[in-house]
Amino acid sequence: MDDLTRVRELYGEPHSDPFAKTRVAARLRAGARRRVPWKLGLAALAVATGAVVVAPGMLPAEPGKAPTVLGQPVLLAAAAQAEKAPDGRFWHVKRKFTMRWAKEYGKPGSRYRLESSNIAEIWTDKEGQSWHGSVRLPIRPLDEAAWKENGSPTSWGFPPPDKPTLVKGEGPRTFYVADGKVSLAELEKLPTDPGQLTAWMNERFLANVSRPADGGLPANVTRVEDGTAAALLVSLLYELPVSPEVRATAYRALAGMPHVKIVEGVEDSGTAIEFRLQDSQPTQVRVIIDPETSMVKSYQVTGMPGKGDRMETVLASGWTDEKPAPPTVE
Repeated sequence: MDDLTRVRELYGEPHSDPFAKTRVAARLRAGARRRVPWKLGLAALAVATGAVVVAPGMLPAEPGKAPTVLGQPVLLAAAAQAEKAPDGRFWHVKRKFTMRWAKEYGKPGSRYRLESSNIAEIWTDKEGQSWHGSVRLPIRPLDEAAWKENGSPTSWGFPPPDKPTLVKGEGPRTFYVADGKVSLAELEKLPTDPGQLTAWMNERFLANVSRPADGGLPANVTRVEDGTAAALLVSLLYELPVSPEVRATAYRALAGMPHVKIVEGVEDSGTAIEFRLQDSQPTQVRVIIDPETSMVKSYQVTGMPGKGDRMETVLASGWTDEKPAPPTVE
């Protein structure tokens, strides 16, 4: 992979599609055999073949202790908390993306792999104006001893770390929902009934994936699989500037899905929402939430055929009066 390809795979473009993960299900179901455009760069985490993505806190809170499996009441409790979320001038999402590359470097007997990370933030005011912040962090060798045995190199063809930046978006921001563009005004009109919200997302998704765009997806997708329906709802939990009532409705809709598994006791007393993205594929989605606040802590996809696993750690998500600023390194 050349440098330009690596940059695009790892960091993408500032205004790339932030919700392209829903497109994956349709492509697999349609039998497409081409590269899947996962969320990239400033808006998301890049996925590349042979890469394993990790982030802090994916082990159970107490090593050696099996997580406790719970039922739907946990999501209903999170819904109640979501309704209490404060209002603010800006919708703010801050995420850290960390990727551990499968490729090995160094001489035989002292090989090591690399870890790369970047932080991305987006603010959106109630008129739709957006600001995009980003910072690329230094590449880190995972085996420091092996790295030193190879002379402590500092260059591997990756882009170097940069300074935090903040860029103002052009015009009102549009959002990707169910694989299609919507305005902030449309998000404000989303249903607050679980059944109606699920139906709206599913119908929108089917209409969008049937269009002859993005390489020409076949117009033969007539049903939204259970896992895809759950993934569509998850985007409302932390990515999109919806009202507290809509976020709560998304939690209640997930609570009513029998294929969604709830696991307590992960990531420092967090709760995991788990489901298979497709019936015919091993791809698993795991969303860690704090049930006491309803906030999403991380989003992980594993088992994607031909792709690496990926993780995004959510550092902040919600309405705030804090003004846009270049991201800080945490």
